[in-house]
Amino acid sequence: MRVTMSLTLPGEVSSVRMARRVLASVLDVRGVAPDAVFDICLALAEACTNVVDHAHANNGYRVVVEVNDQACRLIVTDAGAGFRPVPLDAAEPPGAADEAVPDETERGRGIQLIRALTDRVGISSGPGEGVIVFMEKRLQYA
Repeated sequence: MRVTMSLTLPGEVSSVRMARRVLASVLDVRGVAPDAVFDICLALAEACTNVVDHAHANNGYRVVVEVNDQACRLIVTDAGAGFRPVPLDAAEPPGAADEAVPDETERGRGIQLIRALTDRVGISSGPGEGVIVFMEKRLQYA
């Protein structure tokens, strides 16, 4: 069985809890193991918190959830200012600091947690384009 849903949420702190609870309910009904539910919900909460804290998206953000028998896929999209990604192994060009995303150690551990809790992560952004975060986790059942 495949379940797909889309949530459009306001860019408010309370929306993070709502997204997490809706996802937890879907995974619980599907019989997903509690440890996996916790990991997936925490990853989603981190992505949503990043939107609320950093995107300044006046129109809120969108969460798309797809759960099938093998995996849970999540896409969190905002229409905020976006950013110009800087490769971690590349030297930053002069004058780029104002446009680039600060090093993760300065911003928190959200993306690092998402990477640790899920099996696949993708992040897409550009100045003025908002941010899209894709996450996927293989499911384990109770």
